[in-house]
Amino acid sequence: MNVVQKILFILLMAGLVAGCTAPAVTTLSYSGPFKLDIPIREFEGATIFHTEQLSVKTRSGALISGMALTHQTEELPQDFNLQDYPEYLFRLRSAEALSESLAEYFRNSSQETDQFYGLDNLHRIERSGYRIYSACKTEKCLALVVKKDVKDQILVLNADKLEPGSFEELINGLKDVAY
Repeated sequence: MNVVQKILFILLMAGLVAGCTAPAVTTLSYSGPFKLDIPIREFEGATIFHTEQLSVKTRSGALISGMALTHQTEELPQDFNLQDYPEYLFRLRSAEALSESLAEYFRNSSQETDQFYGLDNLHRIERSGYRIYSACKTEKCLALVVKKDVKDQILVLNADKLEPGSFEELINGLKDVAY
């Protein structure tokens, strides 16, 4: 083997080893712009099913569900900016300037969100192309994901019987997909 062949062989082997050590994932597609990679090792033997939401239930009973929220799914007026939805839901922005019916919708939704996930537990994360709002109370978690270049939908993820740290790791599996 000449020097060039040896270098190519070493690079090829290094690439194969790196590929073998990369974690195996399965991708859940909630809509065109929203995809989530989940590690297979943590979800081995899980059941994937779809009702109103795309869901994964692990052998241990943890449940992760999600859906793309749109104007139609929430019966919101077309002129409502969906990217503001998490701001109103988590009471970061007052809903009083909205129409009475929309303000009432967010008051009720905020109360329910506070009861199950705790508004005081809110974390807001800025990532390249995303803004993520998440809240967890014990083993119940909720995340709303706003993709900055997507105006017609946001992703809603929720989990039951999953530790907050595990939920945050799961959110890190969001893929940046061109839309």
